[in-house]
Amino acid sequence: MLVGLMLLTLGCGTQLAPATPRASTQAAPSASPSVTSATELVVVGLGDSIGAQPGPECPGCTPFADRYADALAAETGASVSVRNMGRPGLRVEQLLRDLETNTAVTNAVSSADAIIVAVGTSDTPWGVTDDPCDGPATGVEPVPWEEYSDDCVAAHIARLRPMVDDIFTRIIDLRSGAPTTLRTVNLYNDWIGFDAELPPAGVETSIAYNSAWNTMWCESAAANGFECGDD
Repeated sequence: MLVGLMLLTLGCGTQLAPATPRASTQAAPSASPSVTSATELVVVGLGDSIGAQPGPECPGCTPFADRYADALAAETGASVSVRNMGRPGLRVEQLLRDLETNTAVTNAVSSADAIIVAVGTSDTPWGVTDDPCDGPATGVEPVPWEEYSDDCVAAHIARLRPMVDDIFTRIIDLRSGAPTTLRTVNLYNDWIGFDAELPPAGVETSIAYNSAWNTMWCESAAANGFECGDD
């Protein structure tokens, strides 16, 4: 069965856990489509550079949508194709806009049997100019970690939450109740292990931000029938 997959090891060290079988509801499509060896399945990847085709940051990596497709094919015996719509630098607001107005994206989602969403890396407050912490001070070296208080991080995430909710609900709407495997991955901490040595404030702040983001992200995902895994 499509939902009976083993734990999958994804691109660049990412892991994505399978969902347990669930009944279809009016709010979300069923995750248990009928599969035979003659079935042709489509996996769609949505999001930023984490799931996009590999670039200089991860040369030779296989995108997790492709690895998920390989596991689906091995598990089900079906033919599986991939439509990877990931784009480096994509932000939450841009993905939502794509799901509302980009015909290529909406057509891909509408025809998908499995959908994986991974976005948020480009929305960290130290990487954008519209956050409530340091505002336009993006790309500043060194990063002013002392500016990212718990309060401003919470405000930043709260501002993004409605758009995150809308991303998941828009995908559900585009599926129109069709059986679909719904997956998403949270953020990993790309500062840990980075070439530049982080000061203690940077380690503490980046960990705290990722924890707060991942809690919000996975709560929204679960509310819309998506299984959330660790990136």
